[in-house]
Amino acid sequence: MNILDLLFKKTFQKPKALTSEDRELARICWEHIEQLTASKSPSALRQAIVEADKLLELALKKLVNENQSLGENLKQAQNLFPSAVTYQQAWEAHKVRNALVHEAGFEPTQSYVKETLEKFRHILTVLRAL
Repeated sequence: MNILDLLFKKTFQKPKALTSEDRELARICWEHIEQLTASKSPSALRQAIVEADKLLELALKKLVNENQSLGENLKQAQNLFPSAVTYQQAWEAHKVRNALVHEAGFEPTQSYVKETLEKFRHILTVLRAL
């Protein structure tokens, strides 16, 4: 195989697809996330964002590379998103999760949490996980 074949294969390789079982599991997980959101308690809302991020991570592990972190898979998954805006939303949602986990005192408002969860839902729908 020559260098052009390698570049073509890497650049134009069709993405893997999620199975119907993967999508069913994602749907069940998303229902749990919605239940957490409905409770409106700050800890449940925080957990909903963490769970949504985990769901995105699982989807990208199936679609990109199961041996990489969510951040590394997002970098490689840009071609899976229909626009730069949607791709940026994925990063923004993931950064909110990181702030929740790593920044002491980060307390997002309920509306900010809902906005972030809507980004996760949209991203997972685009990836055909939901």
